[in-house]
Amino acid sequence: MKKAMTIGIEDFKTLIDDNCYYVDKTSFITELLTNAFNGVKLILRSRRFGKTLMHSTLRYFFDIDEKENAYLFKDLAISKETKLCEKYQNKYPVISFTLKDVKGRTEEEFIKSFNKQLNSEYRRHRYIESFNKILLGFDFLRL
Repeated sequence: MKKAMTIGIEDFKTLIDDNCYYVDKTSFITELLTNAFNGVKLILRSRRFGKTLMHSTLRYFFDIDEKENAYLFKDLAISKETKLCEKYQNKYPVISFTLKDVKGRTEEEFIKSFNKQLNSEYRRHRYIESFNKILLGFDFLRL
């Protein structure tokens, strides 16, 4: 099947499933996991440099809710790192949030849009609240 040339696809799964050209940057995951991790990683790049696509790639790799999509990585650089994949792939709840989709002409509209996206992620991970109350004895909302 012929590969498709695309512009603007920001979803890793769509890119792989639609057989689009993709420059494999999954070795970044290895770099992220093997270098000393001291807190938060801030990834800065210019506009249109693939930040949202990398964000999507990381979500599909780490998110426990994406286990059925592990096949996306089978022929990519990260798949050669079997120990890292066994230890980290699809093992964590991932909060996926981008300001790219937050819109608003006024401060009020912006805050409403921001809250809507935040609420969506909260609902997606609602199971954590129940888990914490039952097993750990504290309320997710208090954090």
